[in-house]
Amino acid sequence: MISIIKKQRQPIERELVQHILVGVEPGIDSAVARELSRRMRQYACKLTIECDSHAIANARVLFDLLILGVRAGERVTLRCVGPDAHAAIEDVARVLRGRGAQ
Repeated sequence: MISIIKKQRQPIERELVQHILVGVEPGIDSAVARELSRRMRQYACKLTIECDSHAIANARVLFDLLILGVRAGERVTLRCVGPDAHAAIEDVARVLRGRGAQ
């Protein structure tokens, strides 16, 4: 007897993308990077920040955020995938725009 095992298909998660202008002064410094990393711990999603030089940082990783070298006035792209992607992308965008309590 041959038994056929059907794999359950994983739902395809949609990537949210948001382009923002960094307003927080002086940009992503150590304090802002720590805040972003801390905030991302509450979300079950993956969020990356991409700058104009096409460098990409995982928003959970402090070192990644620091080496991006993003300054106030620069445009960045946020990309997020996961179950609470909408909340995470809005939270990170708020901090980078300079409107998040740190």
